[in-house]
Amino acid sequence: MKAMPYDVTEISMTALVRPAFDAGIALTRLDERIARSTVGSGFLERQNFGDAYASLWIDGELVHLEDLVLHDAFRDTRSPTHELTIARDVLRTRRRISGQLPDWALSPESILILRQTSEIASLGIDEASLTLAKTMMNQKLQGRRTSSKLPELVELVMARPLVSAGMVAKTLDVTPQAARRIVLELGLHEMKGRGFGRGGCYRTLMLTPKNACT
Repeated sequence: MKAMPYDVTEISMTALVRPAFDAGIALTRLDERIARSTVGSGFLERQNFGDAYASLWIDGELVHLEDLVLHDAFRDTRSPTHELTIARDVLRTRRRISGQLPDWALSPESILILRQTSEIASLGIDEASLTLAKTMMNQKLQGRRTSSKLPELVELVMARPLVSAGMVAKTLDVTPQAARRIVLELGLHEMKGRGFGRGGCYRTLMLTPKNACT
């Protein structure tokens, strides 16, 4: 797949000034809100994953989000492709960028990194949705014993676009069978197809277009 060229000489820069200014204000407000949000880290992590696989899609390379999540957690269900390795490098770059202080954006290092990566903002879930999801999951924690593993699972689910039984077992220090049981208690839906059923892969709230995992 070849990238579609755009003739920027036909675009009026004057007409773009106001929309660009408004977009900058909106992004600044979003950054401030995410920084104060209880689900801010989960939102940023989903954004990082979304940007990583979308940057490959822009170049015409197909990388599935679930493959990237599992590869990042060293839980691959198949041999990683060259494209998947590149997506992981983009993911790590995105994490490095999002972890910097605001004044880093004007440094020579930031300019070099930003020249090496592509970013996209067409994502499908917002901070409010994550907050609502966490509130609903926290309701399932009421009345649980203090030894329950569900609170740890909630934190893992909020931090990843999807989780596998292996990831849950390692994080919660339980057997894979216990991991599947705990996941079902939380009400996550197991993904089918593409080899994920056997490993037990469960979808959480994702920043992704609806057809990204088909």
